[in-house]
Amino acid sequence: MLNLYILIRNHPIIKDDGLLSVFLTEPSFETWRKHNSVSLEEESASKRVDRVEEISIPSDLEDKLAYVSSHFSCNCVV
Repeated sequence: MLNLYILIRNHPIIKDDGLLSVFLTEPSFETWRKHNSVSLEEESASKRVDRVEEISIPSDLEDKLAYVSSHFSCNCVV
């Protein structure tokens, strides 16, 4: 578990995810959740892509996503 924590804390994107941090550090996530409100707003509804980010999107993104979705499956229960 410590290795996973170190991996997440060093990841350039998910290290800033406050809820994930709480989930990994709080002894009782359920108790924490009962005493704190969590925004359920979709991040994409409020985040705007700036010009630099837009330029960095691969032109064949749709093809790459189609390939990944056709070759990999997630057996996740959320």
